[in-house]
Amino acid sequence: MGRQCIVFCITFCLTFSSLAAERQYFYRMKKDEFVSQVLYLASLAPIYGRRGYLKLVQNLNAGQVFDINKVKQGQIIYFSQEIVEKAKSQGRILVTAENEIQFKDEIKKESLAVVLPKTVIRQTRAIAQEVLEPAIAKPQAPELPVILQKENNESEQSRLIFSLGSGYSRIDSKISTSGAQAVALSKPLVAVKLSWEQIWSESLESFIDWDYTSISYQDAGHGLLYNSQQSTSMMGFGVHYKLNEKSSFRFEVGTNEEIFIPSYQIGSASLETRPLPYAKLILTLDLAQVRALKLTAGIGGSYLMGGTFSAYDVLPGQEYLLQMKLSQRLKELSFFTEFEYVDLKQNTSIFDQQRKDIRTNIGISIPLFSGDKK
Repeated sequence: MGRQCIVFCITFCLTFSSLAAERQYFYRMKKDEFVSQVLYLASLAPIYGRRGYLKLVQNLNAGQVFDINKVKQGQIIYFSQEIVEKAKSQGRILVTAENEIQFKDEIKKESLAVVLPKTVIRQTRAIAQEVLEPAIAKPQAPELPVILQKENNESEQSRLIFSLGSGYSRIDSKISTSGAQAVALSKPLVAVKLSWEQIWSESLESFIDWDYTSISYQDAGHGLLYNSQQSTSMMGFGVHYKLNEKSSFRFEVGTNEEIFIPSYQIGSASLETRPLPYAKLILTLDLAQVRALKLTAGIGGSYLMGGTFSAYDVLPGQEYLLQMKLSQRLKELSFFTEFEYVDLKQNTSIFDQQRKDIRTNIGISIPLFSGDKK
């Protein structure tokens, strides 16, 4: 387990530092400005289509821009070196020492094309004709060139997430009356997780999670452990809400199977699972981002409800967790590696128990599109 953590940390540091060392080119959006307008002024064509520059810029900024057609004043948009070199060859832009893209002075003095949706253009022209139409016809002034903002033909409405994981688990159990103790250590476990997320808006998503884990324990005292091979499943659903550009929270409720050591004596013990309801809250924060590579941290806790069973009663418990996630966006797909530490404590009417897990998950997020927008 220690070697896996060291290898993971070294690989992450080398990958992240190498990407951070690359030159980044960015443009700071102005008021009432669209990304398509910036590409037009930089003489980059084609702008639209699957192979257009707008699609390339959208993929490059996928981790920080929800809708490339709706950007805010002051928001930073990243451009690849290939796009920047193309625009520089057209003689339209300059790049500062900090790799910020700026238009040349002569371009700034040009009359900028008005970028408006079709409905706004039609309404504005109709109002102007009613209010300003003179009694005697006069020659009309030439209209400013208008670039109609083209909406993205495909909109990500939901996503399917699949991951495989492995790790280790430790269970410490102590009988309340006698003080007898038992410790069970796991062999490398195997976990499969499947999630479906529905996107309702830029800040709100809902999800359904299903998790299956196969785990084999061994007695730390090298005694006999009955029912050592256990399989657990988890089913939950909830919402994910984005608080701001870098932070969000995730609330989830569901049912999870927990592993207990209900009986043990010197040299032998047994394991069993019990399904228990839970409620979980996780706060996440984006720590760093280099182009399409993003590092996210999460901290959270769960309230574990109790239950009544034939041999003993399970009391309410609590779970604390830490997460670290590294994701890489590649066009429409997103690949990720996630490290998770869980500390769970849940007592029963006859024994006290604590479980600690360390897991590493590797997965992929696949977007599902709704088709053409109207």
